[in-house]
Amino acid sequence: MIAITGGAASGKSTILHALADRGWATISADQVVADLWLDETFLVGVAEVFDTARPTRELVRAAILREPAKRRALNELSHRHVIHTIFTSGSDVAEVPLLIEAGLFHRFNEVWVCSCDRETQLKRLQGRGFSLEDAGALLATQVADSVRCSFADEIFRTNGERSNVLSQIDLALRRSRTQDR
Repeated sequence: MIAITGGAASGKSTILHALADRGWATISADQVVADLWLDETFLVGVAEVFDTARPTRELVRAAILREPAKRRALNELSHRHVIHTIFTSGSDVAEVPLLIEAGLFHRFNEVWVCSCDRETQLKRLQGRGFSLEDAGALLATQVADSVRCSFADEIFRTNGERSNVLSQIDLALRRSRTQDR
């Protein structure tokens, strides 16, 4: 299985969707987490961690950007389920934003890292509704691209034209050790 990782708004979903368009079975950790928000048991746990009767994604986002202990507690609530879902999905490719942070890189055949400059990430995050301050705070919680790239079998520079990224994907697939998926 190929893992796609990278910082927030670095182009992971673009690459994941391009692989799905090429016939690869894909899964996204972010989607697995989004689905968890529909699970009552998970919501009870989130409510306890964040000391609120009705947890919202906005409340949780604000808290985890400012309180590392809350971020760790949320990860503890969700990671086991996310990891299990990814590895039992039968997918060829998994988008795993916290691959390096969670120490999961060794469980994949290949690690593909998406990388772009900080200004591009900030702009993309603002386009998703983050304030500049919150976007900067989010990026500050993540490992540096240089660290991620040290684990990479492939590195995709995603701040250029989409056609260049698609060309990078085709080249990486030709080199991939996971051809017999």
